[in-house]
Amino acid sequence: MTVFAATVFAVLVMLAASSDVLSRRIPNWLTLTMVAAFFPLAWASGMTLPVLSVHAGIGLGLLVIGFAVASLGFFGNGDGKLLAAAGLWIGSAALADFLTWTALAGGLLALAVLVWSFLAWISSHLASGRQHRSGWPREKLPYGYAIAAGALLALPESWWSNPFPQ
Repeated sequence: MTVFAATVFAVLVMLAASSDVLSRRIPNWLTLTMVAAFFPLAWASGMTLPVLSVHAGIGLGLLVIGFAVASLGFFGNGDGKLLAAAGLWIGSAALADFLTWTALAGGLLALAVLVWSFLAWISSHLASGRQHRSGWPREKLPYGYAIAAGALLALPESWWSNPFPQ
């Protein structure tokens, strides 16, 4: 059952990343589905109540952090909700890996968008023949992609890969 549950999580997190990349939105129904699927799948997979409580606490903590970061304008509210939903699934065993991988993927994403924006800016200026300085394009990062990458890379270290440690 843990393989099935981990697969459900992986599919949902990839759908969220795809939605964010394509539309710059992560639908509420998707993050709510991730949260709603967690509890019955955790129970069916044999997760104990104390472990489930830790997972829930991590999800709530990341929700607060996600909304705080979103209120500062670093990413959107959908990204904050996805961070919390993914944290609920990842739990404490792989939380450090999840946050580290997410930060690294976010940095690579930011660098790629910066290079792409710079090349597009130069190309548009060369094509139009403008000699004056105009504003630098401000791209919004689809940070759901980085969150999904972090979650998928941390999943092998989570409870779902080793639910009953020796």
